[in-house]
Amino acid sequence: MCQDIQQVSFYCGHQAKYWWGRSRFCLFAAGAGAEAAFHTTYIRFEQSNDICPKCITTKEVRSRGLVLPRGDFQKLVALEYKKTSDWYQETQAAKYVSDSQDTLSKLSKEDIAGLELQIRQNVAANLAKESFRAGSKVVLLRHLTMLPEVFDKKELVLFFASRYFENNKSRKLEGEYRKLSDIVRKARLERTFKTGFNMREPLPIGAPKAASPEVEEVGQALGDVKISN
Repeated sequence: MCQDIQQVSFYCGHQAKYWWGRSRFCLFAAGAGAEAAFHTTYIRFEQSNDICPKCITTKEVRSRGLVLPRGDFQKLVALEYKKTSDWYQETQAAKYVSDSQDTLSKLSKEDIAGLELQIRQNVAANLAKESFRAGSKVVLLRHLTMLPEVFDKKELVLFFASRYFENNKSRKLEGEYRKLSDIVRKARLERTFKTGFNMREPLPIGAPKAASPEVEEVGQALGDVKISN
């Protein structure tokens, strides 16, 4: 299964990655019910106003008032940190990220193109389901923006947005547009999303059209459309 990872920048200046668990969506399955031959990690970036768990552990050990050589003190901190759930989540994240990077490094351009086709197929299939509601669409969009950089996230977000109303011909929102906008704003894909969202026809599953003049013209023509809940 694909895995969700959270990378956090803490107030103390440290950064760390934590494993959140199995992803809700695996975008690489070749068909309904099929097991994907490829898995990856979806990394979400967050800011925290707190100090990191390692610094918390360091403060706790220091508060004991022990007089230890620097090396022994650091060993004790490491030993105590290993007892925490944060250590486990950080260790798991490092494993999954390493595995993913190793797999990605072996992909050819043809492999990546094939995987992007599978992503589009899965996105289209999900968005066509009548039971696939607004909350699920928000999660799916977040997964697309968290894909590794080898994938063309701009094209995939455009494709997703163009098919957003496939199971909702009335094109009525359920109050989710603010969440969608927040996701694409953080990913710096707000204009791309709005272009697809306002397209008259959904993009085909086959060859991507993210760079085509026709798509750009549609985006410019409809760029001022206001969408309200």
